[in-house]
Amino acid sequence: MFCMKDLPTREDFRPLEVYSSLEPSSMLLFYQFLRSGSDLLNIFNDYLISYGISQGRFVVLLILRRKDKGFAPSDLAESAGVTRATMTGLVDGLERDGFVKREHLDEDKRRTNVKITKKGEDLLENIFPDYFLSIANLMSDVTDEEKLVVSKFLSKLDLGISNWRSKGNKNVA
Repeated sequence: MFCMKDLPTREDFRPLEVYSSLEPSSMLLFYQFLRSGSDLLNIFNDYLISYGISQGRFVVLLILRRKDKGFAPSDLAESAGVTRATMTGLVDGLERDGFVKREHLDEDKRRTNVKITKKGEDLLENIFPDYFLSIANLMSDVTDEEKLVVSKFLSKLDLGISNWRSKGNKNVA
């Protein structure tokens, strides 16, 4: 989470111009994305909590909804961007609550697939109408052209993130 409501201005960067790598416009955009991203995550989490579900559990259900045949837990973890251990905890909770089921793929029960249940589908169907309306309202002042520009920008930003990670840089301060 990024907690800086009072973002710096271009003027605030003037004393830092001694650093040749400083690009004030990049810094301003970077901070704005961090703040907006954090705000969106907070709104999203609060919304899901009102339905009694966490973001992690919601993401798992969304992913499972894509395939009737289900996912291997390791593939599900990769799709969700979490560790296998985290996914095990998420699936255990979802299974305990009846939203997913594990199916054994062989007799020794080592290989399993995780599938969404009718109860899990019903939960998503209950969430979706207001969820989609809320997102539409949130984006209502953004034109289709602006959405395309931002989408292209974010794709480039994702490439920069991948490059950062491939160079072994793990932390941004």
